Amino acid sequence: MRFLFLILLIGISCNSKYDFYETHGVSDLYVIPLYKLYRLSTVSDDRKLTGEAWGLDLKYKSGGFKDNYTNVTDINLTKGVIYGNGKREEGAEPNDWFVIITENRTEKIFENEKDWLNYLSKIGIDSVKLYQTWDLFYKFRDRSILPWYNPSKGIYP
Repeated sequence: MRFLFLILLIGISCNSKYDFYETHGVSDLYVIPLYKLYRLSTVSDDRKLTGEAWGLDLKYKSGGFKDNYTNVTDINLTKGVIYGNGKREEGAEPNDWFVIITENRTEKIFENEKDWLNYLSKIGIDSVKLYQTWDLFYKFRDRSILPWYNPSKGIYP
């Protein structure tokens, strides 16, 4: 009997592995799931109300608000690396370029694109492809897929 219960628990935990990627809303926020722990968020699903940028909370940086948060307008996730920028949001701070290496909890912020591109190249990402956050959200909301999450094609982060 205990063995059957253990098998049932394992089955439930395996089935819930991707629940993180199955919702576009959490509490009163709209979200785009990135890699476990990391999500982009905004307060409305209306682009005209919120502007171009979505928020990204950094998990392991210490310091004030600017050190733990960045605006994001363009993003990608590949090989366990989340990278992007917030440069299309005029007047918002911060608008930095960022790289998050999920495997070793590295979170780096760059003040200019040149340093960001050099770092991406150094870690093996030579072809930088970015997606606009709102395009990602609408596709995820309507079809439950992202470039890094598409179960029907066997694509998982």
